[in-house]
Amino acid sequence: MSRSMTRMIRVVLLFVAVLLVAPLAEAIVVAPHYAFLDHRARSAVIYLHNPGTEPEEISISFVFGYPASDSAGDVSIKVIDQPAAADPSAAGWIRAYPRRATVGPGETRAVRLLAQPPADLAEGEYWARAVVHSRGVEAPVTAPDSGGVQVGLRLEVRTVVPVTYRNGNVNTGLVIADVDRAVNGDSLVAKVGMRRSGNAAFLGTLHVTLLDATGAVAAEARRAVAVYRDLLKRVSLPVSDLPPGDYTLHVRVDTERSDLEPELVLPAQPLETTLEVRLP
Repeated sequence: MSRSMTRMIRVVLLFVAVLLVAPLAEAIVVAPHYAFLDHRARSAVIYLHNPGTEPEEISISFVFGYPASDSAGDVSIKVIDQPAAADPSAAGWIRAYPRRATVGPGETRAVRLLAQPPADLAEGEYWARAVVHSRGVEAPVTAPDSGGVQVGLRLEVRTVVPVTYRNGNVNTGLVIADVDRAVNGDSLVAKVGMRRSGNAAFLGTLHVTLLDATGAVAAEARRAVAVYRDLLKRVSLPVSDLPPGDYTLHVRVDTERSDLEPELVLPAQPLETTLEVRLP
């Protein structure tokens, strides 16, 4: 099976999975949930599907942003409105065609993302976020006791898709800078500090496993991670049903990502570390 056919099947399956819950939102569904471009293929396609019964007006804009964390290990997208010259921003030279469109009920539209980077762009990875603005048709609403006066009500939903542009030779790696663990109520909370190396983001999975004295798995969790610079990721393991005693916390970070095509994930050596934990 060709790579393009495999990618199309992945997009179709993603649409099916999302459409199972899409009627709850009645908003535009975007697939895939990422876009990768490079110096060889400076374009990519995303698909916009309207599962609702009314047309949706869409527009697409681009911002510079990447995942960042706070001291508690909560991760959110940090958006920088005015990137510095040293920031690896692609927001200023990624375009969407069409940038505006109307997607009818049950309709799917293809949108092509095209990179037009500067001629002297240095090797490395550059980032942007495609913001898909979806607005339903304007619906008149009559407020109680308004004397029949109608006002237009139109809701807007924003879907953000990470866009990555890779120029020339790119590589990535990771350092586990620190692991903090503490029992908090009925949970063991681990905070894993990670620092990226290389000139591209590290995309992978964080595995946190609690082992008992016999080496058996007592609790475990997996979390997808995208380390663009530094990241502190918090993972909670339930321990209320575990007996008191000594345990081992095993932390592993690798480049496994079930939601990304393997050829899109840059290779890197997996990292592992262990710490002792005592449950009261």
